[in-house]
Amino acid sequence: PGPGGGGTLEITARVTAPAYARLPAQMLRNPAVIRALEGSAVAIQAAAADSLRGLVDGQLLPGSDPAASRLTLRLGARPMALRLEGRSGARVVALEPIPDSAPVVSLDLPVRDTVLRVPQGTISLGAGLRDDLGLRDGRFEYIVSSGDGEAFTFRSGTLAARTFGGARQATLTAPLALERLALEPGDVVHLRALAFDAREDSTRGLGASETRTIRIARAGEYDSVAVEAAAPAEADKSILSQRMLINMTEALVRRRPSLAREPFSEESRRIGRDQARLRRQVSEIVFARLGDDPSGEHFHGDGHDHSGQELRPPLTPDELLKAAESATAAAAAAAVEAVQDETPIVAINRPLLEAYNAMWDAGRELEQIAPERALPHMYRALAAIQRARSAERLYLRSRPPRAVVDIDRVRLQGRDKGDPGGRTPRESLAPRDRAAMERFMGTVHRMRDDPAAAGDSLLLLRIELLDRNVRAAAALGEAAESLRSGRDATPALLRARRALEAAGAVSDSLSRWGGAR
Repeated sequence: PGPGGGGTLEITARVTAPAYARLPAQMLRNPAVIRALEGSAVAIQAAAADSLRGLVDGQLLPGSDPAASRLTLRLGARPMALRLEGRSGARVVALEPIPDSAPVVSLDLPVRDTVLRVPQGTISLGAGLRDDLGLRDGRFEYIVSSGDGEAFTFRSGTLAARTFGGARQATLTAPLALERLALEPGDVVHLRALAFDAREDSTRGLGASETRTIRIARAGEYDSVAVEAAAPAEADKSILSQRMLINMTEALVRRRPSLAREPFSEESRRIGRDQARLRRQVSEIVFARLGDDPSGEHFHGDGHDHSGQELRPPLTPDELLKAAESATAAAAAAAVEAVQDETPIVAINRPLLEAYNAMWDAGRELEQIAPERALPHMYRALAAIQRARSAERLYLRSRPPRAVVDIDRVRLQGRDKGDPGGRTPRESLAPRDRAAMERFMGTVHRMRDDPAAAGDSLLLLRIELLDRNVRAAAALGEAAESLRSGRDATPALLRARRALEAAGAVSDSLSRWGGAR
């Protein structure tokens, strides 16, 4: 038979992992699936000096010789289906790269954030590090932030840098002498542990722990008046994160001449994702102040509170962005007076809405690989958060009153209107999952006529399901292997069908009436 004919193409594959992984090479005979570490080299040899050519999405592999009996390729970042054709037949092989995970780092000491009266003494640092393949080196990193408002500076340094020579687990300890940092009242020391694996791309092989802070109290924090301070404002949680993002962006701008385009773009987008995550935290604070669910996507109740007053429905994300733009516009006062419902929202949350709007602009610039243009927006966001922090720091002269609990509301004792709305029937499967089920059933019906083609179809479906239905993908790969080796594929096909049907399963938290089933 010619290329792609009905014969069986016999192949052997040698998989060689990247050198830094220090893994032995694998020899596979007639594999249906090749799973290996991302970046591995795959050499495929046809048996009996048969000609061999490889195609991906109908295109010949770059650099391959159709008249040769051997081809080599390197696994990229995404799975793909490789079609191999020779004079004796054809077969499909699924190439599935396994990403190398970043090191996992946990900061064990200090166990919590700390406030000190004077910058004296020694603090013990301890961290645990582990990696699936091996650790290259690790260290502690500190950043000292000084100043207030828009006038702030940063100093950074490292401690206890060590190399681990490929060990999979390690510990890192060091003493931190506060006198050597020359701290002043109001300074904040941010501490974290870093670990690197042996990959050449250090930005992808970096693992970082959570951050601990050590703050030096200001001179005016302790006075002779016995007062009980209120809890810290929610905005305090965003100050450190925004300052860290600014510091990372400034460092990225300074390193731009020495970075290639791809690592620079990836780092800028990563900072943009962190900025978007912080923006969502600010929006949750705004929704929480309105008395509704912090996510802002659900609204419970019949439209009135326990006192009978009408409640305003929650804001959608679009409405929140509109309110943020109104808060920062030059004619904000006129806009707020024109829209009466937005008046209390903007009046109470004006600094946070300004921060939200500035974070939105900064994230857009970072996603467009323009960190220089993102920095002014990030500075404005930090200044707005500082204003919100200053406006909300209250000191009570006595203990706050005990909260009064509405017992009836807590016990859900109230009036029920008794007219629930009609329910809309839902599809048992999403359109994408329903299409996958139809492809699977069509392949099963054609299995008796052409088992080899059915195995290829199952592998193609497996590649599409890897990112959203791992159980179904695993069962489909086992079924394809069984078909090619002549074994019974029924158990694997049954598991694949159950996994595909489970994608649309809906669990109901309500008990059934009268124990009906």
